[in-house]
Amino acid sequence: MKYLKKYGSFNESTKYGPNNTTDISEDIAENIIDKLVQVRKEKGKFTVEDFIEYMKERGSDDKTTDSVMHYLVNKGFDFDVETEEPLTDEEISQIEVK
Repeated sequence: MKYLKKYGSFNESTKYGPNNTTDISEDIAENIIDKLVQVRKEKGKFTVEDFIEYMKERGSDDKTTDSVMHYLVNKGFDFDVETEEPLTDEEISQIEVK
């Protein structure tokens, strides 16, 4: 995966795997948290959906994305919640009741 190679190479002495204590997801989270804060400032918000798209663009699988998200939250990064716009009176009148 292109994304993981990029972040895996920043610390050549680190070993990853089941017999080592270092988790690459934690290293990725540490490495991108400042970038995500910057993106939030530029956009005004940064949701879980934005993060999933960000990771997919970099070739991450779902398991790694979830793991990195876990570490980001543990490091104090709070994702914004996207709320739905309330329905207008016109939209409400168009809803069929069954």
